[in-house]
Amino acid sequence: MGESAEATPTNETLRRELATIQAELSRTVAALERERERTEAVRIVLNAVLASLPNRGLNRRQFHAIVAQAGRETPDEGPQAVRHTILLTEARRVLGIDVNAPL
Repeated sequence: MGESAEATPTNETLRRELATIQAELSRTVAALERERERTEAVRIVLNAVLASLPNRGLNRRQFHAIVAQAGRETPDEGPQAVRHTILLTEARRVLGIDVNAPL
């Protein structure tokens, strides 16, 4: 026996639903990767703070150098590129600079 006429639309419907689910999964994975990179950027800034703290307080020059190096090592494209914004924002926050002020 062959397939009924109703089976074809059902199969097509399932294919469309599967394609929709796969697209949503891809978007979710990409969003998760961006958030991981944002977290890594914050971690870099915090490590720079810790490495820059001598007994007397924050060594601003060393802090700036560490964050600048992290920025140079961060790709300009791809999921890691989101780190640039976070590095700048969090470094400015640590240094007491208004994060919304122009550069």
